[in-house]
Amino acid sequence: MLGAVLVIVLLAAVGYAARPSGGASPSAAPATTGADPGTGTPAGTPAPGEPVGAGQNGTVTPSRTPRTATPTASPTPSTSGRATARPTPPRRRPTQSAWTAGVGYRPGDKVTHQGTRYVCRQAHTSQADWQPQHTPTLWRPA
Repeated sequence: MLGAVLVIVLLAAVGYAARPSGGASPSAAPATTGADPGTGTPAGTPAPGEPVGAGQNGTVTPSRTPRTATPTASPTPSTSGRATARPTPPRRRPTQSAWTAGVGYRPGDKVTHQGTRYVCRQAHTSQADWQPQHTPTLWRPA
């Protein structure tokens, strides 16, 4: 019983949605095809002296409007010739230097920090809160 009611409601909703928005029922204006019997012109073609856009039975026929191209922004050429920008790689330090944040280190790199020498254990880019004395997984005392 509930399934039958649901089907009826859905069919009514589909029929309502398919209805033209002008308020008239689909059968109010019969569709004409071929030539207009009174003028000998194809249906929907305005008669001489009739304003463009007015068609048969008070319906509006769209007039053709030339399309113009919308300007688009062209990509700005980069100085490197590449289409996409790549992030700047971390700076590399000489093998024996003071530890600095924002530098890419590789295993085996040696640094000094607060008077102690350290050797890098794992490749990483240093951060201010990853000082060698606080990160034994990244640095070991030399």
